[in-house]
Amino acid sequence: MILCKKTLLITIFLLLLSGLQAQEKILIIHSYSSDNNWVQDQTNGIKNILGNEYKYFQFFMNTKKIPKTQFTMKATEAITYYKKIKPNLVFITDDNALKLLGITLSKDIPTVFGGINGNIKKDYPWIFDSINTTGVLERPLIKRSISQIKKALNIKGKALLLLGNSTTANSFYNEEFKRASFTKRLDIDTYISGSFTNWKKTIKNSKEKGYSMLMIAGNQAMRDKNNNHIDKNIISAWISKHSLLPTFTIHTKQIGKDLLTGGMVIRGELMGEEMGLIAKRILDNNIIPSRIKIHTQYKTYLIFSQSELEKKNLNISPSYEFPVTFVD
Repeated sequence: MILCKKTLLITIFLLLLSGLQAQEKILIIHSYSSDNNWVQDQTNGIKNILGNEYKYFQFFMNTKKIPKTQFTMKATEAITYYKKIKPNLVFITDDNALKLLGITLSKDIPTVFGGINGNIKKDYPWIFDSINTTGVLERPLIKRSISQIKKALNIKGKALLLLGNSTTANSFYNEEFKRASFTKRLDIDTYISGSFTNWKKTIKNSKEKGYSMLMIAGNQAMRDKNNNHIDKNIISAWISKHSLLPTFTIHTKQIGKDLLTGGMVIRGELMGEEMGLIAKRILDNNIIPSRIKIHTQYKTYLIFSQSELEKKNLNISPSYEFPVTFVD
């Protein structure tokens, strides 16, 4: 009797071990670092959909912080890690990782991208020849954001958009803002620089030059005069203290007391969930990735810092009809 019980326990153990060994692997390759809130939110969104039946691995390329001269080396490290893990599916988050790795990985394995600001036809033409690739585009909707902020706070006059000189920011500018007709109709000027010193001068002079509000994007890759990465919240805190104008953003974690005033933001978790839903169809139903249409994540919400609104003597207009979220 004791022997039978022991045999049964061994059998159960072997079955469980077999199940663990057969557990499918998911690799998520991020353009940015593990301490980036967008990265964390995207990962949580993916896991929300796929659940615990998969074993997850992550590789962080850290391209917001390392110099561009190290991008190729980091891509080689990512491919080495991929070969070691041998996953069943790869997620690629944001533009830098897709540009550096997408064409290589998608030759061998189902690849789902997310958070892409670039133009698929111009920046990633290889995708149209790949049967293994699909995903979700990110369109920050800065034009719509500026329009809604002006309506919500009853702000009149010209807006100044400040963009960092990063790969993502340039892709976004080329995709969304290069056509002068849009910016002229919406009364928006654009300033692009990777120098925080230049940003400071521009921000301090912005009210004198006739602007009524500032919009910040792409400051997560900003560097100082020694080419060292500057933390995004240090930038936001400086702007909050020194800007004479209300300053808005598309980055949730940069909104708050002694940071930026508000903005229309895209939640990384929702982006991750969209990516997860695509992957689930591929993994559960054996659908060829290219048969799943690439689409855009458009779910956004307007968020403001109550304390920053008070600092700039701003209030939500009684005529504004859409929901608004407040922090602090």
